[in-house]
Amino acid sequence: MASFAILGPLEVAVAGRTVTPRSGKQRALLAVLLVNAGRDTGLDQLLGALWGDAPPDTAVGQVQTLIWRLRGVLGDAIATRPGGYRFTVADADLDALLFTARATEAAALAGGGRAPEPARRYGEALALWRGPVLADVRLPGDPHAAGFPAAVAELTELRLAVERDRVDVEFALGRHAELIPALHRMVDAEPLREELRERLMLALHRTGRRAEALETYRRGRAATVAELGLEPGRGLRELHRRILDGDPLLDAAEPVPAAPLPAPPAAQLPMDAADFVGRHDLAARL
Repeated sequence: MASFAILGPLEVAVAGRTVTPRSGKQRALLAVLLVNAGRDTGLDQLLGALWGDAPPDTAVGQVQTLIWRLRGVLGDAIATRPGGYRFTVADADLDALLFTARATEAAALAGGGRAPEPARRYGEALALWRGPVLADVRLPGDPHAAGFPAAVAELTELRLAVERDRVDVEFALGRHAELIPALHRMVDAEPLREELRERLMLALHRTGRRAEALETYRRGRAATVAELGLEPGRGLRELHRRILDGDPLLDAAEPVPAAPLPAPPAAQLPMDAADFVGRHDLAARL
């Protein structure tokens, strides 16, 4: 039984024995197949990923040799498809698929209101990460040829979403103090992610560290202005105002209610108007 790990450095094991390829091109080819697991990867995509726009005359033969060598170790996980290949693996045997499955289960449980169980499931999902996706793999050609950067970015974005969701269910359990170190690390790693900064400010405020919460806003605003030339978004500004005002609703364990949308101007119809006002004869003809 083979297992594969891409949420960090590339790792491959068969029957508990590490068999991670050492050859640069073999590692690159396997990495491309793994991030596209369950989908066809065209031969032209592999040629582009390994050699860019100028593959040698022997490129197709080299790919076939690389596939043959991988099959010798991994068995029939790599299937030949019209114009390319497909890597097929069970969710439990590829950490990226297992992460997605556990995160999906946790989200379903969170929707049912059972906070302790989804918090545990989210923790199990995030524990699968050992670093950036395929941190030690470099494609020698054009990574975009096989959609490599997009697949890596999708997994990274999903990790951030799961981290946010985990924080929210932990907040519902009142575990604000325990989350502050992790939130600090997340904000330091992604200083322009305002949704992370909001959660850190809220955790600090709810643990009696109001001054630190306000300083967190100040640093975030400075970063946004310096990097983007913009003021912070509405959500971060509104949370800052509510902390300054001592809004008692911020002390609740439940998620902070969103600020209501502004009413439409008087000269416009409301968004949910049920009829054409003053146009009944026209409406009948229509």
